[in-house]
Amino acid sequence: MRLALIILLSTISSVLFGQKQLTGVVKDKSNDEGLIGANVYLLNNWRVGTSTGLNGEFTFEIPKESLKDSLVISFIGFSEKIVPVAKFSRDIFLDPINNKLQEVVVKASPLIAEEFKYQKINKIEIYTNPAAKADPILAVNSMPSSTTADESANISLRGASPIETGIFFNDVPIYDAVRFSQLNGIGTFSIFNTSIVKNLSVFAGNPPLEYGNVTSGLISLNTDDRILEKNQNTLNVSLANFGYSRSQRISDNTSLMFFTNYQPSELIKGFNQESLEAIKDFNLGDLGVYLYTKQDKLSWKLFNYSIVESYDYKFRSPSYNGLFSQSKKRNFSVSKLEYQLKHGTISLNNGLSFSKMNFNYSASDNELHKSDWFAGVNYQLMKEKFHLKTGFSSDNRSQRIDGSYPEFGFALDVNHPFIDYSVDEDINVNEVFMYAKYFFSEKIVMGAGVRKNLRFNRDSYWSSQGNLQYKFTDKLKWIIGVGKYNKDALSENSSGRISISSEQLSSDLIFESPKSNISASIFHKSNEYGDESINFWGAEFYALRRITDKIQFDISYTYLNQPNNSISGIPNIGYFIRGNGSWKFNNSWTFTSSVLYREGNVNSVVQNSFFNQDLNVFQPLYAEESERLTDYFSLGLAISRIFFVSEDFNIIAFASANNLTDHDNVRTHIYNQDYTSRKEEYFSRRTVYFGAVINF
Repeated sequence: MRLALIILLSTISSVLFGQKQLTGVVKDKSNDEGLIGANVYLLNNWRVGTSTGLNGEFTFEIPKESLKDSLVISFIGFSEKIVPVAKFSRDIFLDPINNKLQEVVVKASPLIAEEFKYQKINKIEIYTNPAAKADPILAVNSMPSSTTADESANISLRGASPIETGIFFNDVPIYDAVRFSQLNGIGTFSIFNTSIVKNLSVFAGNPPLEYGNVTSGLISLNTDDRILEKNQNTLNVSLANFGYSRSQRISDNTSLMFFTNYQPSELIKGFNQESLEAIKDFNLGDLGVYLYTKQDKLSWKLFNYSIVESYDYKFRSPSYNGLFSQSKKRNFSVSKLEYQLKHGTISLNNGLSFSKMNFNYSASDNELHKSDWFAGVNYQLMKEKFHLKTGFSSDNRSQRIDGSYPEFGFALDVNHPFIDYSVDEDINVNEVFMYAKYFFSEKIVMGAGVRKNLRFNRDSYWSSQGNLQYKFTDKLKWIIGVGKYNKDALSENSSGRISISSEQLSSDLIFESPKSNISASIFHKSNEYGDESINFWGAEFYALRRITDKIQFDISYTYLNQPNNSISGIPNIGYFIRGNGSWKFNNSWTFTSSVLYREGNVNSVVQNSFFNQDLNVFQPLYAEESERLTDYFSLGLAISRIFFVSEDFNIIAFASANNLTDHDNVRTHIYNQDYTSRKEEYFSRRTVYFGAVINF
C-alpha cells in the first residue's frame, strides 16, 4: 500500500506523447572505439537521458519540443561535450583528457593534483546512486574508501576521524556541514543541495596541498558553471519534504537559481512508526540563492544559504529518560571570483558563516554561537608540461558555548550535579603554499608541494606532499602518494581545540575501460592527536562492471587494521563490503539496489555496578575488554519512473526502502537503572520513502 502512489502513476501511460527517439554512438576519438557507460542527457533537464551500451550506442526518447535543447555527453577520463540536438549526428567523439598534453585550454581553475585524485562524482551519479539519497556527501559513503561506521553524513575516509575530513565548497572550507546534528556532531544529511552541484572530487588520502587545514581525506564540491538556455521550475513533494526551486536565465552571461524547502516529520513518521519511534518530531526550513555570471575572462559564483531547524528525540540512559531538544539557525555565503590569464587563472575565494544553536536535556541547557571567515587567493600557471599553483589562505573560526554539563557521565537526572561553564575558542590558520607537477611523458606525471603556516598564534609547522602517476597502458595506471599534513580543529557542539598531524603513504593501482573499472589500494597512516598517537594501515578493492547500457553493478571490500581506536573512534574492520546495482528498462523505469555488510562496532561493556550514596544513583564499572557488536547488514531498493508530458513538463515518481529485511543492526546497549540488564538499541529499521519531482 505504501507504494500505491508509484504503482498508480505507472499506469498513467497516456501522458507519454509527443516524443522523438534519439539514437547515436559515443566513441573514443583516439581509437574510434565505442564507450560503454557514457552519460547522455539534456542540458536543461538532466533527468531526460540514458547511458551508452556495449558498443557505445544509446537510444532514448525526448519530447519533440526538446529539439531546441542540447545534449551533454560525459565519461570519466574524457572531456565533456555539449551538442545541440538540432545539430546532432549519429557519432559523437570524446577527447581523452590524458592525451591532450599538447593542447592547454584553460576553461576554469582545475585541481592542481587532478592526475592523483581517487574519484570524481558528477550530478547524475549522485541522483542515480541509491545509497546517496540524492545527497552529494552521502554519495561518498558508497565509495570503498569510506569507513563511516554509522548512518550519518559525517564522513570518515580510510579509518580517519570525521573531524579530519575536509569539505570545500567552491574552494571555501565548510565546517559543520550536516543537518540535524546531534550533541556529538553526527547528522543525517548534508546542507548541500545537489541541484546546484556540478561535481565533487574525493581524495581518500593525501589531500592536495592547495587546500589547507586538512589532514586525511578531502571532498571538494563545485557548483554549475553553465548559463541556462531557458527558465525552469521544480516542485519536490515527498514524505519529508516540500520544496520549490526556480532556475532563471537573467541574460546571455548570467543565471540565477533559488530554492526553498520545508521538512516536517508527521508524514514520514506516520509511514514509519516503528523505525522512527525514537524521534518525537523535527522541522526544517531553508532558502538558498546561487548566482553565476561570466564576462569574457572574468567569472563570479555567489551562493548564500539560510537554514532553520529543530528536532526532539527520546534520550535514554540508566539515570535519565527524557527528551533531547535542539534548535539551530545558520547562514553562510561563498564567493568565488576567477580571472583567466593566457596560461592560467587567478582566483579570489571568500566565505562567511554564522550559526546559533540551543540544545538541552535534563538540567543541561546550552547555547552555542559559531562564526567562520575565510579568504584565499590562488594563482595557477598551466604550461604544456608544467603546472604550478601557489597562494595564500586565512581560515578563521570562533565559537562560544554557554551552559551546563553533567559532572558525572552516569548521573544525568535533574537532581544530579551539573557544572556551569562558558568557553570561548578561536582558531586562526594563515598559510602559504606552492605545488607543482611535471608531465615527463604521457606515462609519467610527478608532483610535489609544501605548505607553511604563518606563526601568529601557534608553533611553526610545515606540510609537504609528493605524488607519482605511472601509466602502464591507456587503461592501467599506478598512483603513489606520500605526505605530512596539519590541522587545527574545534570539537563540534562542545568546547575544546584539537591539533592533528598525519603522515601518510598510499599506493593505488587503477584499471579503467569502457566496460570495467577496477582498483586495488593499500595505505599507511601515522596520526598524532595532541599528545596521543596512532598507527594503522588498510587495504581496499573495488570493481565495477557494465553488463549492458541498462545494467551495471559494482562491489568493494575494505580492510582496516587499527588496533587503538580510542582516538579516532574507528575500530579494526576485518570486512567492509558494499555493492550497488542498477537496471533501466522500458526507457523510463530505473531500478536500483544497494547492500552494505560490515563488521560490527566495538562497544564498552558494564561488568558490574555499585550504589553511589552521595549521588543516589548506581555507578557502572566497565570491563577492561570491549565487545564486538553483531555484524551490520542493510539492503536498500529503489524504483523510479519518468513521465514526459511535454518539453517543459515532466514528472519523476520514486519510491525506496532502506534496510528492507529489517535487520537488527545494533548501535549500542541501553542498561536499566542498576545495570543488571540491558537491551539493544538499533540503527535504522526498515524505512520506506516515496514522492515525486515535478519539472515545468
